[in-house]
Amino acid sequence: MAGASNLFDFQKKTFDALLQGQSVILQAPTGAGKTRAALYPFLYHLAEPDPLAFPRRCVYSAPMRVLVNQFGSPEKHGRHVPHLILVATQVIEVGLDITCEALGTEVAPAASFIQRAGRCARFADEQGDVYVYDVPPGKDGKPNYAPYNKGMAELCCRTRDDLRGRDGGNGIVLDFCGEQQVIDAVHREADRRLLDDMRTEERQIWEDMIRGMALSDASVRAGLIRRVDSRTLLVHDDPQQLGNPFACRGFSLWQGTLQGKSEELWDRADELDLEWALRRPKEGERDDEEDLHAPLYFFLIVRAVRLADSKSQKT
Repeated sequence: MAGASNLFDFQKKTFDALLQGQSVILQAPTGAGKTRAALYPFLYHLAEPDPLAFPRRCVYSAPMRVLVNQFGSPEKHGRHVPHLILVATQVIEVGLDITCEALGTEVAPAASFIQRAGRCARFADEQGDVYVYDVPPGKDGKPNYAPYNKGMAELCCRTRDDLRGRDGGNGIVLDFCGEQQVIDAVHREADRRLLDDMRTEERQIWEDMIRGMALSDASVRAGLIRRVDSRTLLVHDDPQQLGNPFACRGFSLWQGTLQGKSEELWDRADELDLEWALRRPKEGERDDEEDLHAPLYFFLIVRAVRLADSKSQKT
């Protein structure tokens, strides 16, 4: 097992089992090295001359940047790895020192698209092709740019139209100046509106900075740092029994995704003849003379989820 001296014992055993054609289930704590154990045989055997030595193709789905960075560029391993297919989300856009000969991506805002394209032919003397695909239509027949919201979807459309306008039928060759032209054509108006809004809100921003830094007012920090578009979800069949839902542990979901899935959730609830699929908490008022054990929160049924610029909520 040449080159495997830096593997842990459980990774070596996984390596041997895979080489013998066995199916493997590997359970190990986060950060223990499961990804390396699974991909190591492909990285070191795809380039072997004997095609029967090991499967010649690997499809690996990487939902997190840290998993991709475990392997980085082929130069880290001293050889080029043919026929390796990496399937990733938007984590591919920044912070990854990897390269490839071909990169496929759905249309995205120009700035994001060019960042993704930077993972193709990343190093000196390399050449590659970037393939940009249009997104499938939604139920309304219009392009479905999820998870991008309406404003970002507009940038996706502008990117698609700009690239089509530059394509003479044989593809496009974009140098640095060409990339800047695409970004300027797509993002100029949106960036100008953003700067105008920032100037208009400058006084409020300074006031919020003082409240957050000098007065330790935590309520303003999220708005100053980033726009919070997530919703915290709790899974429970009787949320009224939760007490204070904001003291419970849930998971975050981008509100655009929640909006897209809410209709499916309600369709499923109707099929099962359920009273509700989504509910949101509303703080109630407790009178001093009432039962002190009366619930502080009530849960209202939510039929539709609308995108809104607001702080993270519980659903």
